[in-house]
Amino acid sequence: MTIEEIQALLEKKFAGERKDGLRMLARTIAMTAGDTDDEKIKEKIEAMTADSVKDFIKEWRKDADAETTKSNQTAEPPFLLSLHKKKRTRLSPLFYCRVNYYSSSMFT
Repeated sequence: MTIEEIQALLEKKFAGERKDGLRMLARTIAMTAGDTDDEKIKEKIEAMTADSVKDFIKEWRKDADAETTKSNQTAEPPFLLSLHKKKRTRLSPLFYCRVNYYSSSMFT
């Protein structure tokens, strides 16, 4: 059974849940099920409760959002932030491109 088929079964049973969360759950089921037959996968989906699916999606979104926040905080080099705070001016996107280009070649 493919991930898309598993996701379709999950969307049918848990209609109000986030599709990206159900997609991740379908991937998890496919990975843990291995090459088992379709009936066992359907039994696993039927055994799931709405609360367990909600909890899975909530925890997965929490981890994904934490990673996104972490990457956004480390995206700008610290010296750019210090320049921005000292001058109290808004830096243009072109400035970021130039500084990122020069800083990457200077520090590597």
